[in-house]
Amino acid sequence: MFTVMSSDHSLANCDQPITPVHHLHGNRSVPSACTLDSPIQNYRVKHCLHHSESERLTAIISTMSQTSSPPLIDSFGRVHTSLRLSVTDRCNIRCFYCMPEKGAEFVPKDNILSFEEIYRLARLLVEQGGVRDIRITGGEPLVRQQVPRLIKMLAGIGKLEDLSLTTNGMLLAEHAQALREAGLKRLNISLDTLNKEVFAKITRRDGLDKTLQGIDAAIKCGFESVKLNTLAIKGVTEPEVAELVR
Repeated sequence: MFTVMSSDHSLANCDQPITPVHHLHGNRSVPSACTLDSPIQNYRVKHCLHHSESERLTAIISTMSQTSSPPLIDSFGRVHTSLRLSVTDRCNIRCFYCMPEKGAEFVPKDNILSFEEIYRLARLLVEQGGVRDIRITGGEPLVRQQVPRLIKMLAGIGKLEDLSLTTNGMLLAEHAQALREAGLKRLNISLDTLNKEVFAKITRRDGLDKTLQGIDAAIKCGFESVKLNTLAIKGVTEPEVAELVR
């Protein structure tokens, strides 16, 4: 998801050139702002773009597409070419380190960008901002319907060199082949434990078998890379770290 946050100033006269600005989130970099070279207009693009802001987004993209933008460079002079796109905030598990067991609030579905809007923004960042690899995330991205269709759209962006997806694996067995055929190159699968009881304790759901089936399906489909993401949790998963590595 993406959210467009803007000042109250109108976009009616946004014919000034745009300079990309970006910020660091933890150990990754995401382009998070586009600043119009005007003292009264400053538009910040955060990691969620709501459909209700589509008119403002359209104006920003239209202006950017008419300019030659420099690459995304942070305050330390580092050039960033990677982008993470969250296509949903929903998830089919409730890991205790990620979200509450009950009462989680989600963005209304009507406010989530369509695949066409996501594609348009991604293409702009690739062609104008120098982005070369995109990772699809959530929530759990596979709970959103027809994700392989989005993958196929993104895979068709000419200058994009790498396209990957992060998942908990529970829905992967039924989608792996379609994702691979659509053009997905790599998978990152979250797996903190091989113990069913510990899995249920962490995720508050049953589903270890489905995750393992998803991993097997991904390997059979021939992705360029299938990696496991494991969180070492003190007093919970520490004894299993060596086994997971093996």
